[in-house]
Amino acid sequence: MDKRRIVFLEAICQQYLALLRKLTNTVLAEVTASTELSDRQRRDVIDKIKALTGAESVELKTDNDPDLIGGVIIKVGSQVFDASLRGQLRRIGISLTGAS
Repeated sequence: MDKRRIVFLEAICQQYLALLRKLTNTVLAEVTASTELSDRQRRDVIDKIKALTGAESVELKTDNDPDLIGGVIIKVGSQVFDASLRGQLRRIGISLTGAS
């Protein structure tokens, strides 16, 4: 019998994964890079995230954005670490316009 509950399935799965990550001390990190990350870069990013968050393990979700020019943007929960060239140029522009 179809009670049209299928629309709730994605939210239920997301909540389940969030609870599982909390139980296993795992964080989800969304990494956006200008190019595909190499295996070594992935390991380095995971090590940095572990050091910053104290998590035992890290689940990486990666995406590519050539507009970043270079570097990465890492989102962990509500925190955003912008180490991209685009972000650095934007911060320089803001500081220059604020100084005048």
